[in-house]
Amino acid sequence: MTRFLLFQVLMVMGLTAGIVGCGEKARPNGPTVIWEGRVTIQGKDLPENLKEAYIQVRPANARKMGQASPTQAVIQKGKYRLEQVPRGEVTVYFVLKEATGRKIREREGLEYDETRTLVPKSRQRGISLQATEDNREQNFDL
Repeated sequence: MTRFLLFQVLMVMGLTAGIVGCGEKARPNGPTVIWEGRVTIQGKDLPENLKEAYIQVRPANARKMGQASPTQAVIQKGKYRLEQVPRGEVTVYFVLKEATGRKIREREGLEYDETRTLVPKSRQRGISLQATEDNREQNFDL
């Protein structure tokens, strides 16, 4: 499951990089809003030693003409800022991973830190919201 989430993150990052290009601002296909806020888990701050911490926002109907592109941002010290959230119905996803302290060795000999997700199961399929206007206090308590 965690590899699938990592694959999703890498796919979104690749799509974003392809849309944004080097040093250019993204050119979304539709109207967008700005969101920023805090991310907590059951009212508590996120651990400082997270290996990965991202927020992703995808339009609920990505095939609809005129809909803006998906967007994502790094969560730093529990805070995020998204400058191009697609306006309308969206789904918000989180990637919050911490190291378990164990190492994993692949067949190819590659070694990496084992991680576990901190996103509760009830939130792993995303959160549906309406993005209608800029919101400087769009907080999420997972």
